[in-house]
Parts: sequence; structure tokens; C-alpha cells
Amino acid sequence: MGAIEGPCVIAVDAPWGAGKTTFLRMWSQHLRNQDFPVVEYNAWETDFSDDPFVALCAEMIRGFGNGEDAGPAIEFKEAAVEVIKHIGSNTVEKATGGLVAPTKLMADLVNTATQERLDKYQKAQKVIEEFKEKLESMAGARTTGAEQTDADDQKPFVVMIDELDRCRPTYAVELLETTKHLFAVDQVVFVLAVNRTELQHAVKALYGNEFKADGYLRRFIDLDVHLPEPNLNNFMNELFVSIGLKNKAWFEKLLKSFFTASSTPLRDIAQTVHRLGLVLSSLPDSNDSVASMTAVALILRTLDEELYHRFANRDISDLDLANEIFSPSSSISNWRWTEEGVMFQTGIARAYWQMINNTKPTPLEDEIQRRIESEEDGVVNGALQTGRSIARIQLEYKHPTIPLFRSAYEHIELMFSLIDDKSE
Repeated sequence: MGAIEGPCVIAVDAPWGAGKTTFLRMWSQHLRNQDFPVVEYNAWETDFSDDPFVALCAEMIRGFGNGEDAGPAIEFKEAAVEVIKHIGSNTVEKATGGLVAPTKLMADLVNTATQERLDKYQKAQKVIEEFKEKLESMAGARTTGAEQTDADDQKPFVVMIDELDRCRPTYAVELLETTKHLFAVDQVVFVLAVNRTELQHAVKALYGNEFKADGYLRRFIDLDVHLPEPNLNNFMNELFVSIGLKNKAWFEKLLKSFFTASSTPLRDIAQTVHRLGLVLSSLPDSNDSVASMTAVALILRTLDEELYHRFANRDISDLDLANEIFSPSSSISNWRWTEEGVMFQTGIARAYWQMINNTKPTPLEDEIQRRIESEEDGVVNGALQTGRSIARIQLEYKHPTIPLFRSAYEHIELMFSLIDDKSE
């Protein structure tokens, strides 16, 4: 970062849930440890506003306007007020949130061709120049030492913008245009955490599917940084340790296999495992059997919440449930007759057997045994050969007097209701 002094816009590109937010937080702290002035700005939390300029200015002032260096921040705030006063206009399209870049003002000028518009344009240009001067002054006010003012000692003002790709298309594009036209000054570096593919969709939502969104974004982004593909196995291992679950080979294998087969984003994986830990910690007995049934319940909830509720209320059989979630159109259809897929289905069959307090094999149990014992499609000679004994053990260990799935279901729903209440 020390070699980049701005103006510069860096895009940290990765899929949703791949760790961009965590990466930005770690990078921000690393820069602060080296005395860089850093502002962290969550765009999604402010996209209720019609004006990204106001929200961004407010965050920058809040992040820099305290202590001995408050003077430049105060001047920057006054310059920002002038921008809002002279550029905000009811005669200009609301699509820019009341803030119009010079290119838009020029278009407006050409359309009206009046002296009044020319005067306004020239005044707006002057106000923008003064705003940029104050921004650059504020950015350059921080040095590595109290009395050091050499250019080599100055560190750029870094603005970390997260969740841009989750914003409304109009807001996301307005924010990009704002940073490019009004905040592009020396000593200011913007870092955007984005899923570039989703951001392109936002651009096309405004300008049409035929619009060349990638070329448009290149006008705003100077440098692309792609986060490397994470190591899912290591990530999952750390999660299991964090909730106090380790050395549970069957349990870990099931979850790792499912998350891999379903291409679940890392953020969703972390949420699911942490919720699993919360549920297990609230249960009076958290042995392997309880943990496995809780995992089955959470996987079902992740796959299809409606089917999950219907199954818990015994409105659908275990076989019908399995046929639905492993339908040919499902993203995990190929997972069904793998070793781990059979392990998961035996958990479903076991749950259904307990809930109906049956003494006979369930429909899904019959189907699993039929597949295991047949040579159909070579299944028995493939992955199921390894899972055969596991499946039989699981099906035999049913405890009809202890409906583990229903207990896990009730604890999960209680936990989710508490989470929803806190988020309202």
C-alpha cells in the first residue's frame, strides 16, 4: 500500500460469502498498525439514502475529524456543504441522488444552452475544485511523526468500501461515479470489496443487458485484486474447533461433503456451523447421536426450509422428502448416492422412524437398503460399498422413545426466532 499514493481505486473481487469483509477488516487493522488513516464504510447499510455523496462524506469526517487533526476535516465538511448547496438541483434527474458530476452538468448545459446554466456550471466547477483541495488537504494532514511533513513520510487516506455489490443498482452506480468524479485526488485510495459479476448485473439493470458493463467498470477501477480460492477443509476444521467439536470423523465428513457438493458460500457455512454450536450447547445431551441429528436438521433447513418444516410436522414421508431435495434439477442431485449422501439419508430415515414411533422400516430405509443390496448402476461397487456398514448401524440405532430430530428442530427454531427478534 505504501507505494500507492492515490488517486486510486482498488477492487477486491471475490464471490459472495468468500471472505471479502473479513479480508477488508484485517487489511484495515494492518494499515492502522502502520499509522495509515483508514475509514471503513459499509455501502449496503447506507443505501436507504438517496445521496451516496453525503453518506460517504459523513463517514470520512467521522473517521478523521477528531483530535489534533480536526482542522482539515472541518474545512472538508464546509466544502462538502458547498457542493451539496450548489450542485444539488431539482431540475436534474433524481437518478444521480441530487449530486451531478461535471459530465452530467455539461449534458444539462447542452440541453438548455442558457447563460444561467453556464453560470451554474462554472460555479459548480469551482465548488468541486475547492472540495477536492480540502479533501486532499485533509488526506495529507496525517504523517508518520508529529513534526514530519516530507512527502515520503505521508501515508494515503484509505477508504474501505464494503458490500457495494449488495446495494440497489442505482445507489451502487452513483457511489462509483461519485468516487471517480469528486473524490479522485492525490493521497486518497479507495478499496472496494465487490463481486464483480454482481456489480456488472447492477450496471446492466440501469443501462440494459446489451450495455458493456465490464468496460464501464474499468473506467472507475484502477486495479483488480482477486482473493484466492479458500481451503474449505482447513476452514471447516477451524470452525469445528471454534464450537468445541473435533475428532468426530463421521460428523465432520458429512458436513464437509454436503457443503462441497452444494457449493455453499463460506459465510453461509460459518453461520450454519455456529448455529449448530449454539443448538448443541443448549441441549442437555450433546453426544454424537444428538450432534448428527442436529446436523441433519440444519442441512435440511438450508436446502429447503418449507420441506424441512413439513417433515418435522410429519406432513411428508422421509422418501418423499429425499426425492424432493435430490430431484434431477437440484444442485446436489449427484450427491444422493455417494457415501456421505447415504449417511445423510439414513439420518433422515432414522428421524422419521423416531417421529412416527414405527416398528417397521420406513419408505426411505427400504429404498436405501434396496440400493445397497442391488447391483443397480454399479452403486454397490462404488461409494456405497464403504458406506454400507455405516448406513446399517445408523438405521439400527433409532431410540423410538427419544425423538432426537424433533428435539433438535425445536431448539433450532427457538434459536432462529431469537435471532430474528434481535434483527428487527
